[in-house]
Amino acid sequence: MIIRTRGSTYELDADNKRIRRLYGKAAPTDRQSADGDWSNYEEVSTPKLGVGLLIVWSYELVGEEKKAVSTYTSDVVEVNPDLRKTTN
Repeated sequence: MIIRTRGSTYELDADNKRIRRLYGKAAPTDRQSADGDWSNYEEVSTPKLGVGLLIVWSYELVGEEKKAVSTYTSDVVEVNPDLRKTTN
């Protein structure tokens, strides 16, 4: 699935729980890796037009509380649901 936000374009491989940023106006976060590189995630929100995409990379225990290490993108402006399966 290809997801375009106001600032970046992502390819989501939900079957294998990985995502990669194909293009972005700003530098990618450390968690995202370099553009074009796949990164594994724990959870990702369902892409919805006009709402940012929440990518949860991992969970960490802080005391007894589970905290998400995440990235929240700019608003989604386009989703191509026809590309549900991705390959390398």
